Amino acid sequence: KVKRHERKLEEWESMDHLGFEQLKTEKAEKGKQLEKCEKEINRPINEAEKANVCSLINDATKSLAEKEKQLEDIGKITAQKSKSLVHLEKQFKSITRALESTSTACREIVEQSYNKSKIEVSLTMQKIEDLKKEFPAISEI
Repeated sequence: KVKRHERKLEEWESMDHLGFEQLKTEKAEKGKQLEKCEKEINRPINEAEKANVCSLINDATKSLAEKEKQLEDIGKITAQKSKSLVHLEKQFKSITRALESTSTACREIVEQSYNKSKIEVSLTMQKIEDLKKEFPAISEI
């Protein structure tokens, strides 16, 4: 049992040693990458790169200005459309009121005509009754 434990201990120590070596290698690689990044950060920027960056900034600024102008134009158009819609809404309400008034007037005219017709029919019936009384021969017709 002791020998088996000793062997296991040796395996663990060798594995630990391998892990330590691997960590050292990774650390060295990370150090090299860090040095490379530092060199890139600290390197002087040449005039062509500066000009390229300035050109990109100018292009972006122009594009932004164009987009702002477009948004401003859209805002103006939206305001005009809004005014037109308000005007149309007022016209619609006015027309609706006029139609309601016309509808009421028509209803009253129809009602008056109906009542007048009822009166005329009633008077005509009364005249017919009077004529029948006056001329009994009409009753036979």
